Order: sequence, then C-alpha cells, then structure tokens
Amino acid sequence: MLCKKDQWFRERCCGGVDLNRNFDWFWGEVGSSSDRCSEIYQGKSPFSEAEARAVRDAMFSPDLRGKVDAFLTLHTYSQMWIHPFSHQRKTVPEDINDIEQVGRRAISALESVYGTKYRFGTGADILYPSSGGSDDWAKGKGGAKYVYLMELRPGEEVWDGFILDSRQLIPTGRETWAGIKVTTGWSTTLNPTAPFIFTPTSPRTPGITALPKFAITKAPVRFIAFSSCFDRSPWCAAWLERNPQVCIVSSIFMRRDCSRTCRFC
Repeated sequence: MLCKKDQWFRERCCGGVDLNRNFDWFWGEVGSSSDRCSEIYQGKSPFSEAEARAVRDAMFSPDLRGKVDAFLTLHTYSQMWIHPFSHQRKTVPEDINDIEQVGRRAISALESVYGTKYRFGTGADILYPSSGGSDDWAKGKGGAKYVYLMELRPGEEVWDGFILDSRQLIPTGRETWAGIKVTTGWSTTLNPTAPFIFTPTSPRTPGITALPKFAITKAPVRFIAFSSCFDRSPWCAAWLERNPQVCIVSSIFMRRDCSRTCRFC
C-alpha cells in the first residue's frame, strides 16, 4: 500500500495527515480536505502533526529565527520548480523578481545536467491551488526569502510516477543537487533584505502582484470547468489511453485528479 501521509502512531492511511496541508497558511481552505481518509487530509488544526511543528519550531528557534535565507522542500512528482504562493492563483510575494531570478538560474543549472525540463511558477498557476503548504508558510510567516518547492522526476505525463524507476534515482539526485547549489549560493550572495511578512489580503493590495503563467515545457490544455465535474490534471486522457484500467487500479488518485475522464461524476 502506497501512502503519502504521515504515519504518526497510525496503522492505516486513513489515520495519517498530509503534512503539506498542515501548516498555518490559509489552513483548511482550498486544495485540502477535512476527510480523514483523503490523501490531502489537513489534520485537526494547523501544526497538529509533530513533523510540521518541528519545522516551525526550528524556523523560530533563537539560532535560526530571521536567519533562513532559503527554504527548499522536495516532493514527487511532475518536474516542477514551484515558488510561493500556492493557495490562490496569480498571487505572489512583493519580492517576486528576486525569487524568479534565483529560481530560473537554479532550473537552468538543473536542466544543464541531463536536459530534464522543469516548469516554473506558483503551484496554483501551473498545478492547482492548495493551502497549508510548508513552502507558503515559510515565505509568508517563517521569514525565509528564497522559497521553492521542487516536484522531482518523472514528468506529470506519467500517472504512477510516485514510484520512480530505480535507474533514474542517481540522475535525479545529481540534477537536483545542481539546482540546489545554485539556489543556496545565490541566496547568500545576494544579501537578502529583511524577512518578508505577508498580511492576508486580496491579491490586488500592496505586497501581492499578479503573475502570468510561466511554462518551460508544453503540456496539454488544462480543462477549465464551469461545473463540479472536471479534471484537475491535463494528462487524464493520456493516462487512460496508456492504461485503460487506470481509473480502477488507481481509483483514489484518479477520482481526485481525473473525475471527469474516469466518469466518476
């Protein structure tokens, strides 16, 4: 059984919490769930999980508070380099130019190793909106300046990419490390200014600017829904064509991301 949630004194996936929905950043809103059996279960409250509290406590410790230049969190999969904010589309920090500069340099370094292509933007704009993420919290409340969430290999066209082909493990590590080195190097070289503190407001108020969608690689046109029945992923039809049984064997995942294609709604 593959479970992406934590297993803190629990035996089943239904008991776990998606740690990247458990941080105090628009917790419990879009892209999370109060259903304990959901893969994106947010927990009973912000920082209800020991792992999330450990990150928070470290960031706010006397040794690190206000001194964290870069915050990087690695995930799988889709080959995306994501920057804040992901809780709402076209919503970015006021220092977005700095974040983009370093992020694009990091992606260039990563791609130069094996030619692996990454998409760049906010999670809400190039993937889907989600609240309670550690990266958004680190930027909005944790005081870190250069914050990125990396969705590693394989590409999003693979429907079962959570279990990576073992032959790709070392190449993935090498190219990812190339991007990380650039990020950490530039974040310290550029002498970050005072920590950015976000005040929850509308996307048009000071501190937030609109961001066009950036895409380094081409992907199918995402289905835009005007009803409750829609696909969250643009790759649903391709997944079904490659494996006609995918809606059955991966029903939880496909119900979440491809409910229209799989006719779950």
